[in-house]
Amino acid sequence: ILDSNTLFRGRRIIESTNYVLRNFSGQSVLVEAGFISNEDDLTILKTKTEEVGQEVAAGIINYLEGP
Repeated sequence: ILDSNTLFRGRRIIESTNYVLRNFSGQSVLVEAGFISNEDDLTILKTKTEEVGQEVAAGIINYLEGP
């Protein structure tokens, strides 16, 4: 999900060798919606759950539909 499409600002997509993704045999996506150690993120996660879910869904749909 691009920064312009999300409540969480200043974030980017990074490639990783994450254990969970690396050791799963199917296709997968790991969604990190915010940091509970960050007060602003925690407030968003507590109060805007529906919006965060809609953003994740929109990002997945956008990816699947392609350019």
